[in-house]
Amino acid sequence: QGGTIKYLENNKNRYIPYYALFQNAENVSISNGLTFDGYANRDSLKYKDVYQWNEIETLYRGTLRRPHFCSAWNVLVMLGLTDDSFELNLPENCTFYDFYSLFYDNKTLKNQFAAIWNDDLEKKLDFIGFHDKKSILKKTQGSPASILQSILEEKWALGAEDSDFVVMVHYFEFLQNNKKYRIESYMTLEGEDAIYTAMSKTVGMPIFFAAEMILQDKMAETGIVLPLKKEIYEPILKKLEGIGVVFHEKTIEIN
Repeated sequence: QGGTIKYLENNKNRYIPYYALFQNAENVSISNGLTFDGYANRDSLKYKDVYQWNEIETLYRGTLRRPHFCSAWNVLVMLGLTDDSFELNLPENCTFYDFYSLFYDNKTLKNQFAAIWNDDLEKKLDFIGFHDKKSILKKTQGSPASILQSILEEKWALGAEDSDFVVMVHYFEFLQNNKKYRIESYMTLEGEDAIYTAMSKTVGMPIFFAAEMILQDKMAETGIVLPLKKEIYEPILKKLEGIGVVFHEKTIEIN
């Protein structure tokens, strides 16, 4: 169960409680034609000081997911399956269906979520075992959230032929000569397989390149530092381009 979401909008602090977060998801489209679900991510306010954006009016950090992810996750939230406030002690032979059915009446599930119910939602719930009366839980003690996590770790694990996909998008809006502009900067990267993933490349390789700079005495900073100086991030971004991590940027005038 996540905490309250915080962000800045038109110079006002805004808040979203976790139970309402996925009901407030938005469609986010980038200029290469891909569309995603987008939802606010934890505390955006802390980045104002980190990046010294003292005069910024709107600051919103979010997470992107494949289309319809948020409506399906919202069902899990509303049912209470992400609750981490109490413990369950289930029998050792408890099936996936036995666990899920503790939180809903099968006859009323579709009616309860009639406003968002569709074949895609039903397919997603089936995939994580909502109607599986044969598979036995590996974890039978713990909070609903922890048991759900154990199920998802199994169901969502990458198979040998699977690949992951990483997307990062930044939007910056600003006024110049009384005209409003938006800069869009985005990066997409697909992994090679279940071992050489896009996530390992985008998370691991910046650390590798930073360590390489230290070993080559190309980094003047010492101790624990954030990569906010050009002397640090520009060489790393250049090396990332060499392994396919490339940001595409464009500026457009908006109304």
